[in-house]
Amino acid sequence: MNELEGIHSLKKILVILSDTDDWLGKSMQNTGLVDVAAAYKRVPHCLERLRTLNYHLPVSKNRWYDSWKDSVAKYDTIILFDVFLASDMAEYIETHAPKTRLIIYYYNPWHNNYYVTEEARSKCEIWSFDRQDCEKYGLRYNHQFYFEQKVERKKDIRYLSDVFFLGKDKGRLSFLREIKKIFSNNNIKAKLLVLPDRKIYSKIERNLLCDTYLPYEESLQYVANTACLLEVVQDFQEGITRRMMEAMFFGKKIITTNKNVCEYDFYDKRNIYIWGQDERDVCDFVKNKLPAFWKPEVLRRYSFVDWLNNFAVDRIK
Repeated sequence: MNELEGIHSLKKILVILSDTDDWLGKSMQNTGLVDVAAAYKRVPHCLERLRTLNYHLPVSKNRWYDSWKDSVAKYDTIILFDVFLASDMAEYIETHAPKTRLIIYYYNPWHNNYYVTEEARSKCEIWSFDRQDCEKYGLRYNHQFYFEQKVERKKDIRYLSDVFFLGKDKGRLSFLREIKKIFSNNNIKAKLLVLPDRKIYSKIERNLLCDTYLPYEESLQYVANTACLLEVVQDFQEGITRRMMEAMFFGKKIITTNKNVCEYDFYDKRNIYIWGQDERDVCDFVKNKLPAFWKPEVLRRYSFVDWLNNFAVDRIK
């Protein structure tokens, strides 16, 4: 069975996300393989507090669902993609489209999500990108994925760097300050954009913070114009992040704190430096001018097409 045959076995697919206007939703829609819908309809500001209250009451939430709620029965497969209140949606879809295959997919660590009730679990399949979460909570595994990007890859001095990082603080600021100092002392230009997630920071800490939101499309310009990406995962996380996918699909080297990355089929020490485990000098790794090389067959295995195909293969098994 080839890739598209697998996807075709899923027939008509709907992916429900929190936001269809961001990079992820647009990229999914542009493949032409799935329909994409926003989980909740937009409401005037005056109704937002009422909707928030409704979320915390033991009553139906479907009045806030977007227009997809009226057409669920026409889909053969529906994927709830990391959406808020997935339990309520799962029960709604099962009631209105009992023949539809329903999948909940976690794109973030399990602890960051609202747990699915036992009632909802009986009505759907629950999948995750994180192998550790799958083993711990009895979920099914499907890999992280990415899309081929149509980004202008010409050098642009505004985005040039030797090492690039973008992400929320999440308790990582002290480590990022430490590693930036190492790079600075070795004449390595590190562009580290850290988004604040707490109210109080010292003056020294604020020197590393980026106070303005950076659209993902613009962050890809930094990715395209760096030699090496920096990935700093949270202590409890083993799943592969989008940063690793960017390194692979943009042909970049990457420094990562994820010690489990060596267990994945894409691991190549020429491209990946594991912080705290690798015996090489990290600065030598960055300065080495040999370009990163990711095999085409590896990229295919982590594409959006392959991600969809894995759901089909699992059903056939």
